[in-house]
Amino acid sequence: MRNEQHPDVRELALLAGGDLPWWRKWQLTRHAKGCADCQAELGALKDVRREFARAASELPAGLDWQRLEFEMRANIRVGLAAGEAIRPREIAGRWDWRAGFAVAALATVVVTGWFLGRQNRVSTAPVASVQAGYAMAQSGSEGIEWKQRSGAVLTLMAPAARPVSYTVNTEGGLSARAVDEAGQITISHVQID
Repeated sequence: MRNEQHPDVRELALLAGGDLPWWRKWQLTRHAKGCADCQAELGALKDVRREFARAASELPAGLDWQRLEFEMRANIRVGLAAGEAIRPREIAGRWDWRAGFAVAALATVVVTGWFLGRQNRVSTAPVASVQAGYAMAQSGSEGIEWKQRSGAVLTLMAPAARPVSYTVNTEGGLSARAVDEAGQITISHVQID
């Protein structure tokens, strides 16, 4: 008994329809006569072919086959286009060096601006004071105190639970900024003229 490889179903279908060249047809017929599995498959394919021929004979007379072919091809094109429309797009795999350089430069500018702006915005010295003639403004643990030579004191209270940032400007002003749990910002400012 020889160990032959079975033909695939496509070749058996072509054999059932008589669409193989004579040499391959002879080889497969010879194989099918000695192989029960291939003979059963070939018989099933011939039955399907006969059933299809019977169904085709029931089609209406005068059927426009060209029109039917045109509509089928159009439907296939529509289906392929719809599949293309919903297919996920791939992002280009390579970045141009200019795009990478632009992104790096932009990131450098943003980080530098943020860092420099953060440093100039707030003075976090624990004690700041401004004095002009008869009055003095001084930061303390409770907020900003405004004192006069006469002994009068006015205190602008800062929230106790949060750290307070103090800023002194060159025009004789003292500011306190604090942010509470709700994100509300409290700014107290005293200007001495």
